[in-house]
Amino acid sequence: MEKTDKNVSIPLTCAECGSNNSVFICNITSRTRCRTCKAPVSPIAEPVCVESASFMNFVGAAMAPILAVFLDLRSGPCRLATPDLHALARDVAGRAIILKVDTGICPELAIAYGASSLPHFVLWSDSEPRLEHHGAVSEAEMKRWLAPMEEVEDSQCPRRVAKVLDGSARLVRAIRQGFAFGTF
Repeated sequence: MEKTDKNVSIPLTCAECGSNNSVFICNITSRTRCRTCKAPVSPIAEPVCVESASFMNFVGAAMAPILAVFLDLRSGPCRLATPDLHALARDVAGRAIILKVDTGICPELAIAYGASSLPHFVLWSDSEPRLEHHGAVSEAEMKRWLAPMEEVEDSQCPRRVAKVLDGSARLVRAIRQGFAFGTF
């Protein structure tokens, strides 16, 4: 996999004041506050159209599952899948990211991920492809694909916090013991 840049950001528009807020890709599913009016800015709720470099940045930096859809909007099945993608993106906002890759603009991505039959779906989690599917499917089917990934992300969060807390507790004990025995 190519090198990714976790500091790449995309603009999210505040519903209250209309200002653009730059949000890092790794925080794209998190709730943030508007830099101007301090109102909550909702996570992205529409498919994100990406090109090669931004695709790699999303896959490498995003903390949520990603459903990448390789499309050619001139084909009937791809046009049929587009409304379901928009509905899915609204339903999973804050929990998953939907990426649209136009194979006419980025044929190298289509070739790299074997998108010979369109639409081609690739579900990513932890920077690795977990599922691939060729052909149009319903919104319900796409939700079914994302459900186990969302559960994994939710179940890993307490473990990550527990690891940090456990490490912090060990560090505090070591510092206290070091001070007690005069090793620092």
